[in-house]
Amino acid sequence: AAADDDDALGIRLEDLCLDFQFNPSSKVYGYSSYPLKLGAENIPLTLSNASEYVSLVTDFCLNTGIAKQMNAFRDGFNVVFPMEKLRGFTADELSLMLRGEHAPDWTR
Repeated sequence: AAADDDDALGIRLEDLCLDFQFNPSSKVYGYSSYPLKLGAENIPLTLSNASEYVSLVTDFCLNTGIAKQMNAFRDGFNVVFPMEKLRGFTADELSLMLRGEHAPDWTR
């Protein structure tokens, strides 16, 4: 196929038939698609709106889509070690306490 103005390979983004819905690769999530914005199923992904699509998918995967799990983790962690007790530590100190030393300097 001859290359067109949209892509050097002659393939257009619109040919993928994507819209503004997130479609997980598994049924584990309890849904087959999730609208990233109002009217998502009627908004085709194009080069002109690809940046917005990437932003919405990124937000969903790293924030909105895992909010329930993150809240459950926070609540469970808070039972074991109350969050307000952690405020006296820096981020580096918390990282060291929770994850340990990544490259310990073993001495005798």
